[in-house]
Amino acid sequence: MSTMEGCSLLKEVQIGAKHYSIVECDSDHFELLLEELGANNHEARSFIAYDQQLIVVRSELHQDTKKEYIIHELLHAMLDDAGLSEDVEVEHFVKALAPRLTIFLTTQSFI
Repeated sequence: MSTMEGCSLLKEVQIGAKHYSIVECDSDHFELLLEELGANNHEARSFIAYDQQLIVVRSELHQDTKKEYIIHELLHAMLDDAGLSEDVEVEHFVKALAPRLTIFLTTQSFI
């Protein structure tokens, strides 16, 4: 991906055998990355690019919201690693689990 200016590396993590970079980007660069990937969801607040091993979140989000979206995308990475492809049921599962897992991890000082 060539459009990484306007983005900051937050963390690098390993999910299975893959190493993902977690970055936050300002709105303009977030939109450019979405375009580069051929996605047209301009309401997205975060996304995962599996082939590029990249998780991207909008930098202007509140810190708590940002954590929840990062956990959301990490769950997608874990499920992908487990061989579960993205579909409506997986998305519903991730949407239900992410806020609960975020609260658990942050209140237990895991992250």
